Amino acid sequence: YVMASSAELTLENLLSAVRSDKRKQLDYILDDSFAGVDKVEAGKSITDQIQKAFGKEQAVSFLEQFHQQVTLSNLISANNMMTDASGVYRELAKKDSEEEFERYCDEISESMTDESSLQSSFERLERYTSNMLEKVMMNPENTLLDVRAMQSMFKQIRLTSSLAKESYYQIPVKLEEDYTVMNVHVKHTGENPSGEIEMDYAEYGHLKATYLFDEDGNINSNLQGQSGEAYALLENVSKRLEEAYTPKPRGEKVSARELCQIAK
Repeated sequence: YVMASSAELTLENLLSAVRSDKRKQLDYILDDSFAGVDKVEAGKSITDQIQKAFGKEQAVSFLEQFHQQVTLSNLISANNMMTDASGVYRELAKKDSEEEFERYCDEISESMTDESSLQSSFERLERYTSNMLEKVMMNPENTLLDVRAMQSMFKQIRLTSSLAKESYYQIPVKLEEDYTVMNVHVKHTGENPSGEIEMDYAEYGHLKATYLFDEDGNINSNLQGQSGEAYALLENVSKRLEEAYTPKPRGEKVSARELCQIAK
């Protein structure tokens, strides 16, 4: 209807077309408790509900920070990343051979030696997910819901791959029985390069460590843990890191490659 009327294919126009559709197609579940159709007052418009559900402001800010297009698809993916970043990896592992999927995840972790290798690993994961989507679409046993779920996962991985080109990495980490995600933001431009790493770990909660490098080449750490045990863990890792790090001569900046290795 929207295309036939030469209108722009936007969410607003699609919703308007649905609202004005005289056919009023509705789905009902007919079971023992069905007692007829009652009118439901929605209160807020469906547009307002959608925007609220997506956590729009936070998602928009995230996308704009890393120079990503603010589209409906990216808003959904960004919201998923902020609410349950590891969920997509957990579901992808169920869709294919888990051993094969774990191999791709391990490859990403091992490629944290430099940005070029990391970005290439995410591109391979994107192609792998695209192939999985094609298999799901070609399988006649899969329902429309199966296809849509796989499409949603592919879009999130595609955004993850795009974010990697902006030096923001969501590294999937396989734990004993689950997945978590380590977010790594490498900032190698500006006066003071830095590396920001954070992740959720069941045993310790939310962990965050930021490493800043001053003009004298010294490393300064900012650690955040939700418990004494968590902070002690971060202190132990940071101590080993600082012992292994050789300060740069004054005026020489830390490279993006070194920031990646520090994060690893």
